[in-house]
Parts: sequence; structure tokens; C-alpha cells
Amino acid sequence: MEKEGDTATADESRVLEMLQEINKNEGYISRERLSSISSKLGIPLSRLYGLVTFYNQFNLAVSGKYTIEVCEGTACHINKSSEIKRAVNDVAGIRVDETSSDGLFTLRDVRCLGACALAPVLRLNKKIYSKMTYEKTKELILKLKKEAEAEVMQR
Repeated sequence: MEKEGDTATADESRVLEMLQEINKNEGYISRERLSSISSKLGIPLSRLYGLVTFYNQFNLAVSGKYTIEVCEGTACHINKSSEIKRAVNDVAGIRVDETSSDGLFTLRDVRCLGACALAPVLRLNKKIYSKMTYEKTKELILKLKKEAEAEVMQR
């Protein structure tokens, strides 16, 4: 026999799976999509919003071609992960949770990427870059911008 708490956990698990699938297929979860799920499943919109903002795997807006996640774990923070964000801001013109106007870059904070010995790190579309500095980050962003421009020219 299921306890009341067990049912809630199972229901939440199914909702999380549904949200993960939407996020995977569409790249983000729109407010309209959350409202629709809320209506169909009878789950308060505030509860769904709480779920998608609690887990950093969910995007509430369209992401750029390159998603830059800056680790803010203790080791990275102490080793100046703020310099990574400053470089992204200077070159791409965005801050955390923003996407550049050209649609190339999205910047996000993450709590820990599990690469403390390599701090500070960033993850770019699932690839980890270690011992990042302002200059190394700036060079990476400029390189990606050049590659994107070259792709546009070849079309």
C-alpha cells in the first residue's frame, strides 16, 4: 500500500521526466508550456515554476548556439570564476541568464561542475575548459564568433 508521500514523489518524478523531455526536445520550457501542463495535470503553476527554477538543468528561455556555464563552486569562486563572466560580458555583451542578441551565446551559473582541481572552469556545450582566465575566456569567445561568421559566409 502506498503512503501519501510516496504518491507525491512518484507524481513529481513523472512531472520531472516530462519537463526534462520538453527541455531536451525544445531546448527550453516556455511559460505557455508550463501553463498548459499545469492545466492538464491540475498542478499549480507556482509548483511547476518552483521545480524548473530549483533544478539548473531546465531553461526558461531559448539558449544560444553556445551555452557557457560558469562553475561557482567554492574552488572556482576562490580562483576568480568572476573573471570568466567578466570576459563573456566584455566580448559577448551578456550577463548570467542572458543570451546574446546574435543568438550565439547564453551565460549561466552552475553550483559545481566537479572539476575542483582544474578551477576555475567553464562548460561550453558539455565540454569542460580548465584553469580559465579572463584572457583565455576572451580568446575562446572571439574564436567561436569567428567560426560562426565563417559559417554564415559559407552559406
